[in-house]
Amino acid sequence: MYNSFDSFHKGGLKTYKYITYLFFLLSKLNFFFRIKNPSIQFESNIIEVIFSKNQLKCSDALEVNNSSKILYGVRSSKKNETYISDLILLKLSLKFSKEIYNTLKMSKSDVLLKKNSFRIIKLVVLEQIFKSINFNSVKTIIQYNDHSPYNLMTFEYFKSISIKTVYCQHAPVSYKFPRLYHDLNLLFSEDSKEKYEKKGASLKEILIVGDIRLWNTQIKKKKTNKKNKTIALICFNKLDCVNSVKECANFLNFNNIHVIIRKHPADDIQIESNEHTTISTNTDIFDDLALCDIAITNESAIPLESIFLDIPTYIFRFKPRKGTSLVFDNYSFMKKGLIKQDFISLENLLKAILNSDLVYNKNKLNYFIGPVLQKKDVLEKIKTKI
Repeated sequence: MYNSFDSFHKGGLKTYKYITYLFFLLSKLNFFFRIKNPSIQFESNIIEVIFSKNQLKCSDALEVNNSSKILYGVRSSKKNETYISDLILLKLSLKFSKEIYNTLKMSKSDVLLKKNSFRIIKLVVLEQIFKSINFNSVKTIIQYNDHSPYNLMTFEYFKSISIKTVYCQHAPVSYKFPRLYHDLNLLFSEDSKEKYEKKGASLKEILIVGDIRLWNTQIKKKKTNKKNKTIALICFNKLDCVNSVKECANFLNFNNIHVIIRKHPADDIQIESNEHTTISTNTDIFDDLALCDIAITNESAIPLESIFLDIPTYIFRFKPRKGTSLVFDNYSFMKKGLIKQDFISLENLLKAILNSDLVYNKNKLNYFIGPVLQKKDVLEKIKTKI
């Protein structure tokens, strides 16, 4: 069970029945478990709840003075931070086996929930941890995602105890995102606001703060290419066919272009390196962008970072991965004029690279990333609002 504890839907329908039965038995033996909740005390009236490295990076950029952080799934070495590990959740799942069993039983009529039985266990335990903490001195809760199950559960709990909720955008969004519902919403740009309000104007407070991921980024990239070879960074995602990515890399290699391949952080697919193609192990996209001369991607937010750094950027339409549907212009980069041309032919892509064709319009970038260069003034506004 512990090896599968972070598998989410990988447990699937096959294990749902056994997991439910296990927690039924554990609930009957519940009186044997004398497990204490983690001891958590706060010195601040502002709490940040963080569930990923990207969210932690955004939290560091936001620089909320004297806040306390609750971290799950990611570690940090700063003060006023509480880390909740999978092991802690596993132990507490014994204590809260009755609540878990009742929730799993309610999920039996929903296929999607049954596929996510491990996620349900985590959600129940995290909620019970929240319920065990004294939040009387806390006035504001800040989080960095508005659609993950963990963040939704967090929002619902803190609203139920009448604590002000703040959402800070942590990544570009599309028209598929939910309507804004936090008391205060810190958004990257007018583009983000437009997409969030596609279904109607928000009744909540909105503050445009800029893409905070870019606040501490140098506009000029590093000069690390000592071999005088063109280096292309290919960023693909879970929708892209890996063979299509390899075909592109091999084609560029054949034409004397070295390739760095960066897969999406959430993608566990394996891809091999060779003499002219390197597989990135960097966690930070800016570390890879600092190594390349050009960037190639498909349906991705990477163009915002690469164009910001003045790196020639090309959209190449990789074939869709088996079992996925075709997605086109999810972020509206082409619709809004940031990207002027995309490519479906490797020959045309190579021609554009060799000719140094400018296939994007940097004048449109601010619409997507907002007032990035006004960090000092924006931080003062955020401090006042929070």
